[in-house]
Formats: sequence, structure tokens, C-alpha cells
Amino acid sequence: MRPEAGGTFIFGEVAMHPFVRAFLLIWLGGVLLIGGTMFLATVGAMVIGSGSHPQNAWMGVVIPPVMLALGFGLVCFGRHLARDEGRFLTDFLIRTLDVYEQNRAA
Repeated sequence: MRPEAGGTFIFGEVAMHPFVRAFLLIWLGGVLLIGGTMFLATVGAMVIGSGSHPQNAWMGVVIPPVMLALGFGLVCFGRHLARDEGRFLTDFLIRTLDVYEQNRAA
């Protein structure tokens, strides 16, 4: 907010919280690093045909890609839910405070 001749100029940004960005970076980085290593090791053991295959080796092939897909899916779903938030907040301020929208180019 800043004062102007005709009143107060309100501006803002609609974005993901910095904590959420940092958490997602750590989460997806961990999934890529740890899950990717687990995935490659399991697939490599299956392709090379090492003698002993644990009964639950399929988990090393399935779980890392699913976790990665769910992480990206969560971000996409959140963006989908927030797609009209900027317009909603602007309309709310116009209705509540009896304000008008100023052209951004001005």
C-alpha cells in the first residue's frame, strides 16, 4: 500500500508461500535422489538378472515414480485451485472497500 493523491494504492502478489517452495524443493529433490537411486538399483538388478530378487523388489520400481508424480500432481492441483485467486481478491476489494481497479500501464 502507498498513499496517492486520490487515496491509497494497494498492490500485491499471489504466489506460493516461500516455505512451501522450500519444502517442495527438498521433498522432490529427496525423491529424485533417494528414490531415483532405489529405482535404478532395482531396475538394474532385474535387467542384469542377479540371482536373488527380494519378494518386494517391485516396490523399488513403483514407489519412486508414484511419489514423484504425486508431488508434481499436488503442485498442479494447487495451481488449478488458485487459478482465479488474483481476480477474486481484486473483486473482493472492489466490493468491500468501494475501490476501483487502476490500469497497470498507468
